[in-house]
Amino acid sequence: MGKAKTTSEASERERLVAACEEQKALSAEYTRRWEAESAGLEEEAARSGLRDALMSEYERRKEALDAQITQLVSSLDVRPGSEKKVMTRVDLMPFRSQGYGADKYARTKAEMIAAEAAEHGVESEVVPIPWPPMPDNQGPAPKGPMGYQVVTYVKDESDAWLLALKPRWELKETVRQCWKRGVNPRVYLPHLPHGFESEVGIDYQGNDLEVTGE
Repeated sequence: MGKAKTTSEASERERLVAACEEQKALSAEYTRRWEAESAGLEEEAARSGLRDALMSEYERRKEALDAQITQLVSSLDVRPGSEKKVMTRVDLMPFRSQGYGADKYARTKAEMIAAEAAEHGVESEVVPIPWPPMPDNQGPAPKGPMGYQVVTYVKDESDAWLLALKPRWELKETVRQCWKRGVNPRVYLPHLPHGFESEVGIDYQGNDLEVTGE
C-alpha cells in the first residue's frame, strides 16, 4: 500500500512539472503559430478568423492546464530538501520612486516571500544580485545590488513549482507584515483603500487593535 501511494505521488509530481512547463511555454507557442500561419494571409477576414481560432484553442488549453495544476497543488505537499532552487527575484527598478528606500522595499518584499516559504517548512535565503560589469565608457556600476533572489532548499523541481503555486498570505496578513517590517504596503499595493487597516483591526505597526467596549 505504501509503495503504491509513493508511486502515485511521484506520478502526480511528474504531471505537475509537465503541466507547469507546458503552461509556461503556451503563450510563446501560440505567438509562433500566429506568425507562421498568418504570414500568407492578406485578407483581414482570414486573419481575423485565424486569430479567433487560435485564441479560442489557447484559452481552452490554458483553462484545462489551470484546472489540472490547481488540483495537483491542492493534493501535494512541499518537501524541504537540499536542492537549491531560485524561487523568484525582486528587482529594485519598480521601487525607484522610493529614492534611497528602493533597496529596502525590494529586500523586504524578498524577505516576505522567504517568510511565506518558511510557513511550508522550507529553508530559504535572500541573496543580493550584483550589477553586471559596465562598459568602459559608462563608468562604474551603481553601488549596492540591482535586486534580490529568493533561494529555497527543496527536494526536487516539483517542490519548487509547488512552493511558487501554494496559496500566499491573505491581504490582511500581507498588510500586517509590511507594517511590522517598516514598509508602507501601498507601495506594493497602490490600490489598497485608505482606512483598510482600521477596518480589519490592525495598526500601523502591524499589531491588532484593541477592541474597546461601547
